[in-house]
Amino acid sequence: MLVLDYLLVSLPFRGLVFKELGELRVVDYLLAQVLRIAMEISRLAPVRYVGLQPANHNLSAFYQRRDFIKLDKTDWLFTVLPKPSAASKQEK
Repeated sequence: MLVLDYLLVSLPFRGLVFKELGELRVVDYLLAQVLRIAMEISRLAPVRYVGLQPANHNLSAFYQRRDFIKLDKTDWLFTVLPKPSAASKQEK
């Protein structure tokens, strides 16, 4: 499991959409990059999940809207990475 420790967007930039980021909000762009990097790592090592512990209850709902699932009665959330294809493993 890859654990995302912090994903922080400064208050003035929260909720803003940027053309330079493909019409995404900063947080969505950063999260997409984390998942992309996790997929790259999974081609080299057995990584199947990205886990995180939200800083507050509101963020828990935010991540759940982005396909993260509550692990148990703790605050931890995780998402399952797609299995890399055999072709992408052979490329490395």
